[in-house]
Amino acid sequence: MLTDFLTRLADLIGYVNTYVEFVLLLFAFTAGLLFFTIPYIRPLRRLLGPLGLSFSEITRVLWACNKSPRKLIRIYIELAIFHTGGLHQNPSFWRKFLRTFKRFIDDNGETGTYIARVETCFDVASAEFNELVSAYFEFFKQNKASDKFAIPADEPLSFIIQTEINEGFIVPITFITGLNDRYDEDWEKILGNYFTAFGEEQPPETAILPEELYFTYNWLMWGPSYQIKYAPQKNKLIQYGFGDESNSVNIVLKTDEVGDSLWEKICHEGHETGDKKFGYNCMVRGRLVDSSEYYNFKREEMDLRAMPFLKRLSAPSLGISFLMELEHYEIKHSLKADNYFFSAYLWIMFALVDTTNPGFTPRKSVTFFEHANLADTTNYHFLANSLVDKCIRHFRYIAEHPEYRKRKYQLCLSMNTFIESLFLKRLQEIRQEEPQGWFSTNLATDTPFSISEILDTFDNYFVTQESDFEIMGVQAGNKEGIRHLCNFYADTYLEEFEKLPSALSLDRMFALMRKPSAECSFHISLALKEQMGVIGGATALYLPASKCGVIDSIAVAQNYRNNGTGKRLVDHALQMLRQDALEKNGKGLKFLLARVPYESDQASLRKFRFWANNGFLHLPENTKQSYNGWAVHMLTDETPASLPKGEIEKAIREYERLTSEAMT
Repeated sequence: MLTDFLTRLADLIGYVNTYVEFVLLLFAFTAGLLFFTIPYIRPLRRLLGPLGLSFSEITRVLWACNKSPRKLIRIYIELAIFHTGGLHQNPSFWRKFLRTFKRFIDDNGETGTYIARVETCFDVASAEFNELVSAYFEFFKQNKASDKFAIPADEPLSFIIQTEINEGFIVPITFITGLNDRYDEDWEKILGNYFTAFGEEQPPETAILPEELYFTYNWLMWGPSYQIKYAPQKNKLIQYGFGDESNSVNIVLKTDEVGDSLWEKICHEGHETGDKKFGYNCMVRGRLVDSSEYYNFKREEMDLRAMPFLKRLSAPSLGISFLMELEHYEIKHSLKADNYFFSAYLWIMFALVDTTNPGFTPRKSVTFFEHANLADTTNYHFLANSLVDKCIRHFRYIAEHPEYRKRKYQLCLSMNTFIESLFLKRLQEIRQEEPQGWFSTNLATDTPFSISEILDTFDNYFVTQESDFEIMGVQAGNKEGIRHLCNFYADTYLEEFEKLPSALSLDRMFALMRKPSAECSFHISLALKEQMGVIGGATALYLPASKCGVIDSIAVAQNYRNNGTGKRLVDHALQMLRQDALEKNGKGLKFLLARVPYESDQASLRKFRFWANNGFLHLPENTKQSYNGWAVHMLTDETPASLPKGEIEKAIREYERLTSEAMT
């Protein structure tokens, strides 16, 4: 009996061991399966789960993508983005969509060109679509996702699927951020910003007129566009829209056969009569690219004049998640195309001349505009001429009003040179009739402002209204300013520059501040936060002989980096330098230099990246011997190929002479 018991016990133990081994084997298999599939489950759950994709459906998707999961899962998500538009769907949709996805792969093959077709820009312009595309790019930019899905590290992230938009109008203009985009339709902030502009009492010749400021605010409200004067050998940024410029996709035209041939059709500015049109109705096809990465990765390939616009489009607050790199287009010739509708602002901007503040000021600008159909050449010309009439009527009112007769204005900018040429032609006719009249003496046409300056100043103006810190300039006789400077120097400047031989001492800063303005103008900008004191600062010099500016240093406390403080300091320093140039030469800065002290290859690369993000170009010469690297911002429509090397070298020598003299 004992033997039978032991035999049964041994059998039972054997069964238990077999069961345990099976459970352990099953657990190991499940753990291994999860280990290898979780990276593929995660993007499906994260991106499409909120839209109704269930876990059971995800398992079927994984099975359908098992041959090439790295690529096919991304294609599944991208196709789902187009089919859902970023909106929640019921379970039956996802079951049907899986069949749609399988047919899509079968029709194109595993190595074919995948194309998602939509009818108009409305299909890709919604907030929900953009939010989902942005989430897609953000997820796959993460290091783990990038490694697992074999995403190149040296290219901006893009869709695998190409997007084909059947109906739209392509035009050579580029979007400018509107107030509505900036404030996300918060009308209390928009109107509050408008009313604060009237806080100061000023004489009639420099007072802000409500009717003039209204024009500018209304023009900027919905986001106007500008026609950039491009160089032919660089990539270009243009618009493709349906109905209105606000319903548009930002297209990158590359310098290839496709991009060059389309540019040849639409670049003939000023020749919209006859067979030349302002834009064309066409089908476009291209790849959606992450707008937040495009600026950094493709900076060298883009025309420099597009950079201020590209930088704005990459801002998260604008809600534009993608650009499209054009791969193919087809011009449409039909009755529908001939009667196409694409509305946009035609505009021209002037600024009130204020000798006490010669820099560009948004609240003292006046921008006249008309809403035209760019697709209709007759309508475009009619409203362009109406726009000129509106300008002349307003300035007639100013000239004939006794209080305002002494006011002076200068032409700043227009949507394109065609509109500007219409105005200048009409102005010339008036001046011939009235050679000593108001239009001859009080309206200047030689503007000292560049497009980048105007856009930067608008940005800085509205950021200042929202910011929780202020920027102040330090004057030699201002005791409070000197106290803040000493705190900044001890707490922040020394931490950043103390070990560098080229750092400015506090005594040298005071010596530069005391120099006569005929020799140089030295500026110190400090960022002050309430209850926290100084959180950053910048030093800058205006070089009168070279007619340019140098930002000598910029330093921000560690806890306040990457929040826009550095950008605000650069903008304030630039504003001071521009005012110096206008006061001394009556024109703007030729260019702006930034000194980038050499520390180590990695640290210098980080600092050059900051300057590049603010529109500067790295000067490639090896300057380690002098412990300085340099970056330059042209501030105009110059291209990188036209950098005035001789003038830049002269300016650097002038800077080094002035700073060395301050030491003695």
